[in-house]
Amino acid sequence: MKNEIIRQKLELIAATGKRTALEIAVGAPYSCPDDSDESITCWYGPVEIKGIRDKVHDIGGDDPFETLVLSIMFVKRMLVSVKRNGNRIVFFGTDEDYPIEEIFETGDCQQTQE
Repeated sequence: MKNEIIRQKLELIAATGKRTALEIAVGAPYSCPDDSDESITCWYGPVEIKGIRDKVHDIGGDDPFETLVLSIMFVKRMLVSVKRNGNRIVFFGTDEDYPIEEIFETGDCQQTQE
């Protein structure tokens, strides 16, 4: 993927015990002019999850920050969906569950002061 900014390798363990490698990649948001008005710009963020859906998804947003956030939320939705179907998501090469809920938790962040 061009301009990749995040890559994570995990594994899916199906209810049958079959293991499938998952490679998650998120690319940098990019802009494109709107066909109807060149002054309006839309943003897209490429997301690829090999092993679940082997194609690049362009996630749209109004600006680069929103696009990046929506791209990460898309990854979460895909992983949660796979898990809800009776599968497990684990760290690659282990049986240790990948903590989807903890990683994507929306609780308060602690801010440090300098």
